[in-house]
Amino acid sequence: MRNLLACLVPAAIAASLFLGTSSARAGEVALGAGVGVALPLQNTFKAGVDVDGLLGYRLHVGPFFLQPEAVGGYRNLGDASLGRFGAGAHFGFGHLVQPQVYAHVGAAFGDVSGFNFDGGGALDLKVSVVYVGVHAGFDILSNSAVGPASGNSIQWLDLGLHAGLLL
Repeated sequence: MRNLLACLVPAAIAASLFLGTSSARAGEVALGAGVGVALPLQNTFKAGVDVDGLLGYRLHVGPFFLQPEAVGGYRNLGDASLGRFGAGAHFGFGHLVQPQVYAHVGAAFGDVSGFNFDGGGALDLKVSVVYVGVHAGFDILSNSAVGPASGNSIQWLDLGLHAGLLL
């Protein structure tokens, strides 16, 4: 009996951290910002910095959430600087600890311009209306009308920190 309790109690605590309550609740406006390091996958560009802001709406169903959002930001890849805007979403679950995946599509403009896509994963800690977390993702910018298949694309990894409010 003790062995069973020793296994069940930690499992119940872990489940409550990720799952929280199971009822559907109203959505929240999401306002966030992130900063990271951009690590180009080609030798043409140097490592740089990226900064993003987002405005979205988080919908809850049980322990899961879907957050459609608009995103805008700035990238510096050594000799190339660019702005971006687009739309996408986060999908995740949890109450206190929130693992999630994200993706955005849009346009980039500046020293290089074209179609922009990013996707990746994040892990947030949410306390009340505040969340903080880490993210890792892959970005691609097609800088020609032909697209990424032509080899005219810039690709980089994005590793960073983010924070926000759910109002």
